[in-house]
Amino acid sequence: MGGLTSAALTATCTHLVTPVVGSGKYHAAKENGIKVVLPGWVDEIYRLGMMTDQDYSDDAKLATKFATPIFAGVSVSVSQASQPQRLEIKTLMMEYGGEYGDDFTRAIANPTGNKYAAAGVWMVPIVRSQWMVLSRLRKVSTGRTEGPWDTSEK
Repeated sequence: MGGLTSAALTATCTHLVTPVVGSGKYHAAKENGIKVVLPGWVDEIYRLGMMTDQDYSDDAKLATKFATPIFAGVSVSVSQASQPQRLEIKTLMMEYGGEYGDDFTRAIANPTGNKYAAAGVWMVPIVRSQWMVLSRLRKVSTGRTEGPWDTSEK
């Protein structure tokens, strides 16, 4: 295939291969226009390369097909929301590679209720539902330094 791998994200990297979003490398790659793809992209590039002598590593269609979804590896639980709001959040999370349920890496919560309190104790980031909308509009899982995170004292 002719590619090189690196543990570090450098200026010469063309792709970041990751099944989840949210790491420092993920944000740096997105900020610098580096394609972020699922591990299956490597397998597909290899498979296609075995059939022809063509280099598919810069194929935009493959990069899009194997792009890491913006909520991959993110699981949310919702507190103090109406049924329609819960359904909308669940639909968005699942459409963009995330999960919705009681086991969560992010809590979408109002500053009341048991989930809000538990998230504070467990040090789970608490976001507002607008975080999902902002992430979807930007086509990137926004980091904690931007977007509607709950910064109130617990």
